[in-house]
Amino acid sequence: MFISEKPATIFLPSHKDYYVLHDQDGDVWMFREQLDNWRYPRYTLAGKTLSRGIGHRASLDCDFMCDSHDNRISVLIEYLVTTKPGKDLDVWMFNQFLHWLRGIGGSLRFDEVRVNFNPGNTQQIQSFFSQFSFQRRLLPSGIEKIFCPVERLHLVVIADLKELDFQEIVEDWYAAKFGAA
Repeated sequence: MFISEKPATIFLPSHKDYYVLHDQDGDVWMFREQLDNWRYPRYTLAGKTLSRGIGHRASLDCDFMCDSHDNRISVLIEYLVTTKPGKDLDVWMFNQFLHWLRGIGGSLRFDEVRVNFNPGNTQQIQSFFSQFSFQRRLLPSGIEKIFCPVERLHLVVIADLKELDFQEIVEDWYAAKFGAA
């Protein structure tokens, strides 16, 4: 991590990974997890269903900000959306983000995770993020903030999604296409 005097700039380790999920409705999802350091560090976890009919999408995007005085990094969740609500995809995405954050957290000092939200849907957002230990706070400026220190965040158990292994997918495809070996 390199931190300049003004403005504070951070470089997080570049990362890219792929995941395949199977949900309770039978849809298969392909997700790409990526961290870019193009202009500023940005984490993205985006996915879509692999179907010929009506497709669904889901995305989680985060930015990172560094306080140049104490080198602590804050995470801002810009948005977490899915076109297939009520299927635990949003929970899986946030759990996946927490796994990634904890994986790089040993070498960096993360302060808190904050959520960008639209005042019109405060209750819904607070309800979702409270599962992970987020709290609501009113700042002196009158702005509401949903936040949680990184060390207090915890994973939420989900049962209706199955993460598929790429090797099994290829073996099943090969067996179906060319017959069992």
